Amino acid sequence: MNEIAKIENLVPVIGYDQDGIKIANLEELTGAVNAQAERFRGLIVTGDTYKDAKSARAELNKYIKELNDARIKAENSYMEPFNLLKSQIKDLMAILEVPKNDIDAGIKEVEEAEKEAKRAHVAQLVEEHGQGYPIEWKASWLNKTAKDANIIDDIKDLVRQAQEAEKALEADIKSVEQGARMIGAESAPWVELVKTGMPVNEVLDRMAEHKEKQEQEEQEQPTAEPTPEPEQQAESQDLMTFTLKLTGTHEQLMEVRRVIDDLGVYFEVV
Repeated sequence: MNEIAKIENLVPVIGYDQDGIKIANLEELTGAVNAQAERFRGLIVTGDTYKDAKSARAELNKYIKELNDARIKAENSYMEPFNLLKSQIKDLMAILEVPKNDIDAGIKEVEEAEKEAKRAHVAQLVEEHGQGYPIEWKASWLNKTAKDANIIDDIKDLVRQAQEAEKALEADIKSVEQGARMIGAESAPWVELVKTGMPVNEVLDRMAEHKEKQEQEEQEQPTAEPTPEPEQQAESQDLMTFTLKLTGTHEQLMEVRRVIDDLGVYFEVV
């Protein structure tokens, strides 16, 4: 069985000078630690060396603990005056924080009042130059350095964009209404789709597909008994023709049409 020497107690000598905290016997301590570590390096643990290995581990743990205890002792010794210094500095800072916080509150109050005044001023510019359009504000308008001339130019650009969008929507609505008249379809529901932002070409395609499907379904329905034409029902009556403009929701206009159909009144889309 290999002989394993016990480690001697090696305690670091810790001191403090103008360069900081130092281990006075660092060179001696390093040499001793390396020598002991080398002595135990490569130790093979077998059944025969098991007890000696456990003893060696205990000695190594003891030495490691002594080194760490020396570190903790030195740390506590030097941290105590530092913690006192830290507490004293914090107390001094707290004295200065009182007036500083009061000044901060005053500055924030003034800044908030300036922001509110700026918002009110920008709102006035939007009202004067926005021509009633819903203008989406730019965050830069509220900056202190934002000039009225630049804000007004931005507002006018947004108004032009809104006007162009409005004209484009009117043109799209006319296209849908024209397309509806050409195929004999109701335009109201399709106009609503355009207003929601759906491209006009897509709306026209959907309207045509819907009308075609509707006609196919009507053709597939069983043939009903022929009903007298309006002229036949009114042979003994004087017929009158006049133009009537109706305004209402899609459902309301469809209900009016059903009533007209039930009465047998002939109508055509002008």
